[in-house]
Amino acid sequence: GAASEIARLAVRPRPELVVERESLVALIGPGPAADLQWREDDARRQLGAALVSRDEAIDAEQFWRREAADRETFDQSDAREQLRSARRVRSETEREARNADVDASAVEQAILEQVRIRRQQGSDVRSALDRLELVDSALSTKRQSEIDQTSQSPPAYVVGLLGKQPHDRSRALRWRQGVVEIEDWRRSIVSPPTSESENPWQFALGPRLEGWEGRRRRRVIANLRAVRRDLGLELPDTPADEARPSSPTSEVARRIVARANRNPHRPGQAGRANPPLRRELP
Repeated sequence: GAASEIARLAVRPRPELVVERESLVALIGPGPAADLQWREDDARRQLGAALVSRDEAIDAEQFWRREAADRETFDQSDAREQLRSARRVRSETEREARNADVDASAVEQAILEQVRIRRQQGSDVRSALDRLELVDSALSTKRQSEIDQTSQSPPAYVVGLLGKQPHDRSRALRWRQGVVEIEDWRRSIVSPPTSESENPWQFALGPRLEGWEGRRRRRVIANLRAVRRDLGLELPDTPADEARPSSPTSEVARRIVARANRNPHRPGQAGRANPPLRRELP
């Protein structure tokens, strides 16, 4: 049955499951039952309109180039300004024409892929969709099993950020959410960090990244900071940007210092202020 097949797939290496999933997604494509004719017609209309606009812009640019070069033109400064404007319009219409051509080519490729799928499996791709569902379930099962194993024997990069698993049930659940954040991130990147770093954030999440991956990484860090605050490992005013996580012991000391600074008079010694205490930064 489906359950036994999912269990069988779940013991396969993750890279093999990922490769099979990608091949199934590519095979299904837009689906052989999808009507791509309207998309092809629309893409052709947009491409035709873009080409007409581009040709008109080229003609306008050539006209104002001649006007700007003609010494008999009444207002050459105005002609030069019109030429600059025509160049901008021409550049924009050329960009739109290129994009429309790319869209039209993509639709043509989708139609060819649809024909290929129909030749292989007919108009019914339910078998591929059913297989994809099994593979997705196996990947989910494998992910849950890996998180269970990591929670039972947390590696050094997890302990470095979250400490050991708390005994309190509610805090243990929150700790596990942090483990999920770390492990999901490590699985999503091309090259997970393998060597230990002095910075626990980079040891767990790898080096800083740019672009979209960098934004995703910053969201993971924000979620992990919230987990650390709930676990008492980080104060709300802890400097951001991957400051080195403090140990639970040093965090308790910081809390005591902060409380003492808020209450400068110790009990039984009214009127006698304590000397200011310096807060240790991570």
